Amino acid sequence: MRPLALPRALRSTLRDVLASPDLRGPALFAAIEAAGAGAGVEPFRACVAFFADAAPDEAEARHRIEAIEAHRDLLESRLLRDPGFAVAAADSLPGRGGALSGSGPSSPRSGRPEAHADLDAAFDAELSRVRRTGRPLTLALAAPIEPFEEDRWADLLAALRESARDVDRIARCLPEGIAALLPCTSSGEGARAVARLAGVAERVSGTTWCVGVACAPESGGEASDVAESARRALARARRDGPGAVRLASGERRLHGRRAPIGDLRARVGPKDRQAPADVEDLSLSGALVRSPRPLVPGLRVELELGVDPPRAQRCAIPATIVRAEAPPPGSRGAWRAALRFDPQSVPVPLLADLLAARRDRGETS
Repeated sequence: MRPLALPRALRSTLRDVLASPDLRGPALFAAIEAAGAGAGVEPFRACVAFFADAAPDEAEARHRIEAIEAHRDLLESRLLRDPGFAVAAADSLPGRGGALSGSGPSSPRSGRPEAHADLDAAFDAELSRVRRTGRPLTLALAAPIEPFEEDRWADLLAALRESARDVDRIARCLPEGIAALLPCTSSGEGARAVARLAGVAERVSGTTWCVGVACAPESGGEASDVAESARRALARARRDGPGAVRLASGERRLHGRRAPIGDLRARVGPKDRQAPADVEDLSLSGALVRSPRPLVPGLRVELELGVDPPRAQRCAIPATIVRAEAPPPGSRGAWRAALRFDPQSVPVPLLADLLAARRDRGETS
């Protein structure tokens, strides 16, 4: 059955039924049946034909529609929003899902019909290179905070590919949004590159993006392992808020945090290019800071801490940014970043004394 063979009014009605966010589960199935009643067509088979090249018989078609609706519920639990029936169908019908979408061996979807196979083949080839040479491979998944017009996708993909290296692969991927493969790139380098690409995506799409980054071999040697790590990182980035970029390794604090009080002075940034910073919390293994200087995951920085006399103390701690959140678009707000201190370089006695001094000052102030 071909959609164009249906009466125009019935095509329009069925599309409206499938696109309605208010029709879910049994209500959706009843609406499909009602739309096809008296029209002399098999409505579930007609609905499957909108999304697949070959439609099965009516009984199997209904089963597929029910399976798509169940997959829609799964996607909603992952994305914290309803992806819509069309997205769920594209992600779950045979030949449409994959490793990056969490449903099989092939995944991303872009404006070119052959992009699925192209990116999946590149993913497998690059992972083989990782196993042979040990050179890292970064996979980034980026998702828009808000949906935007479908006709912008072609311009968006063109702009991203123009901004990427010749060896990088970028494609549309459902349900996340954009998948980027960055060969011979570590997770920190990849996070910085993808943060730049997210800026390009924001300018073209008009909405802010969140990004999850995973790296092979750190996240495993199989496509499913790396993809799942990137999806988990993206989920954490979504929870962090608009513009967040998360590494798959995440932030791991080994010690309890303490909110700063009193007169703590801080600066953060690459050595000799530091900017003032506000410390939101501090521990022996890391800190959460805000600064006007751009801070992106993977960036190596130094955090300078000190207090004024009479108990003047100061220390400079090498650290790596493991999570970052950009300021709102169009604003001059601060970047917010989680720092993980280098274990071999932390001046533990001095930092512990500094924390203890701050506790004493807080209790007596």
